[in-house]
Amino acid sequence: MNMHVDPKPRGPRPVRPRNKPNPLREWLERRPRPMSKVQFAEAIGCTPSYVSQLICDMNCWPNRDLARRIGVVTKGVVTPNVLAGYPPTD
Repeated sequence: MNMHVDPKPRGPRPVRPRNKPNPLREWLERRPRPMSKVQFAEAIGCTPSYVSQLICDMNCWPNRDLARRIGVVTKGVVTPNVLAGYPPTD
């Protein structure tokens, strides 16, 4: 008989502190929300899980075409240069 014993009780996941500003995350989380992650993923042509990777603190870099589409969908708020870490030009 195979009995599975969980070594420790599972609770809520710890929240990782966000170390750096992420303009795409800020754009998606502003109020009122411009669109959901799923809608945004469909609009730029990728999966919702890839959008999650883009907005978390992982080192995830979109290719040029995807970065351009992000700029188009965000109406210039999040440009390819901003995604690359360059300061926004005013």
